Amino acid sequence: MTTSSSASPGDAIVPIEVLLLMPVTLMLARWPENAPVAQLPDALQQRLADMLEELEKLLGPPAQSFLDAVRGGDGRALAGLVHVDTLLGEALDHLMPRIVQAKVAGDWGRVGHEAGLAVSLAAVTDRNADLATAAYLQAMAHVRAGDLAGAVAPFRRSIAAAVMADDVRLQSAAHDNLGNALRDRGDYDGALVEYDAALAIEADSHNRALVQVNRAVALQWSGEHADAMRILLAQVDVLETVAAPSFERASVLCDAAHATLSCGDPARASSLLDQAESLMEADDLSGRAKLYRLRVRVAAAQRDDAGTDAALEQTWALARANANAQLRPLAAHYARGFEAALAHRLPTERADQLMCALGDKEANGWLQALQGMQVAQQQAFEAGDFALALRIGANSGSTLFEAGQMGPAR
Repeated sequence: MTTSSSASPGDAIVPIEVLLLMPVTLMLARWPENAPVAQLPDALQQRLADMLEELEKLLGPPAQSFLDAVRGGDGRALAGLVHVDTLLGEALDHLMPRIVQAKVAGDWGRVGHEAGLAVSLAAVTDRNADLATAAYLQAMAHVRAGDLAGAVAPFRRSIAAAVMADDVRLQSAAHDNLGNALRDRGDYDGALVEYDAALAIEADSHNRALVQVNRAVALQWSGEHADAMRILLAQVDVLETVAAPSFERASVLCDAAHATLSCGDPARASSLLDQAESLMEADDLSGRAKLYRLRVRVAAAQRDDAGTDAALEQTWALARANANAQLRPLAAHYARGFEAALAHRLPTERADQLMCALGDKEANGWLQALQGMQVAQQQAFEAGDFALALRIGANSGSTLFEAGQMGPAR
């Protein structure tokens, strides 16, 4: 019999929660062997009820007999609880830097997963500063995934914990981003409450200006165009005074132009867009696409047909360039993901077939690539791997788009 030191694509990956909670799991299996203690430390006793409730959610049925023994005052279980508190605190110390690293890397899926675990650990160990941070990052991960409804509860939990931790900056950020989530869901009144809460405690001029901008956008979307224009024009001056980054100032000028246009002044809106464009970098494709979408509306309001057509052409060109810039860096990631997933779920030859298809795509053989992807997608459906089939379909769409065979969505 031979063994290999290298992992195969089908090897199981141990979840982070299993690794972090393994010392606790081992302790739970042996707590009756503990030397008993007469009572818990005062700090632990004061939060015992909340701690036990959180532990039930975190550890589940395997911990039930231990938790029942704690409630019954068993000295061996009380000694174990002190040890559990220490172990979970150490796990949290290990986990928080991982979450920050994932955020820096832009891996928001991992941020959301691990921040959820950190929220549970921080709640059990009564560490409000870590709870506030973890809940905030968990909420932001929901926002990044487009789950605005799912972001609301962790934002509120972050605010409550930040109050306990006396972290005013995090309170302000959580109120502001909760306002954005509510605004983007159409709850403008709820959003304004959160923006006002942020402004009530935020002292930094730059941060206050950004909150005011978000507040003005909510007013604009709710039909309060004049108030939105007044606030946005004021923030343009503030951001220039505090030497804010040029992309921030350009974005606010675009928002101000939008509000000004809504107030019936296309000439002034056009002037604001000129100022915004002068601040934008050439590679700010998303910002420039936003600007030219507004130029279309301004030109139309001025009955400038030639200007409208030119702005439309530029908008489409920028939107296409921005989409390509975002999609192309994902090609290697998708290729690795397809290869690993297909090798794990489907026969090896199917993985080879898809890799050949991706190779055809790179060589501009889009038709051959598409045919290979269609076969691989069918095999994924037959294997019951519907998520993979969907990803292959997305890659097929990308191939058609890049080959000029798919126009913009209507």
